[in-house]
Amino acid sequence: REILEVLRAVDGVRNPKTRLHLLGVTRLDTIAEFASLGVCSFDSTAPLMRAFKDKKKNYYLGSRTFPAVRVPQVDGNPKFKRRMLAGEVDPVQARVLEKKVLGLLNQYDEEAVDLATTLEAVLEYEHLFDPKADREADYRQVLTDRPWNQCECDVCTSIGIHVIIFRGAERNRRRGFHNIYEFR
Repeated sequence: REILEVLRAVDGVRNPKTRLHLLGVTRLDTIAEFASLGVCSFDSTAPLMRAFKDKKKNYYLGSRTFPAVRVPQVDGNPKFKRRMLAGEVDPVQARVLEKKVLGLLNQYDEEAVDLATTLEAVLEYEHLFDPKADREADYRQVLTDRPWNQCECDVCTSIGIHVIIFRGAERNRRRGFHNIYEFR
C-alpha cells in the first residue's frame, strides 16, 4: 500500500520515460495498478512461496489457483511422526495407506482408476495425518479439473500429477517453479 501511495504521489512529477522496477512484490492483485503508475517490471517470490506455504493457493494456472493434494511422507513429516510416537496413528497402517494413495494418484493421472476411488483413499489418508481437516471439496475440484494436464511447462509435462501433490521439499519447489513459469 505504501509503495502505491508513493507512486501515486510522484505520478505527475516523474518523467514519463523513467522506467521503474519493483523488488519483492507480494500482492499480485496490485500489478495492474503498478503498471498504470509507470512500473514496467517487478519480481516476486510469492508464486514460489505459495507453492508450499499457502493453505489453498498452491498451484497457478492462468487466473486460477488450486490447492495441492496433501500426501505427507510418513517418515518425513514431524507432525505425523509425533502422532505415531504418541500412539494416535499406527505406523504400519500409515505406510500402507501412503503407498496406496500415491499409487492411486498415479493411476488416476493415467486414467486407469476413477475419481471416487482416488478421492476416497486420499481422504482416508488425510484423516490419518490430520483428522480435523476437511479438504474434500478442494481435492475433488483439483482432481476433476486436472490442471497439470493443461500446462505446457517442463515441470508439468515431466512429472504430471506429482506437481500437484504436496509432499517433500523438492516436489513442492518444482510446483513453485511451475508457478513462476505461469506467473511470467
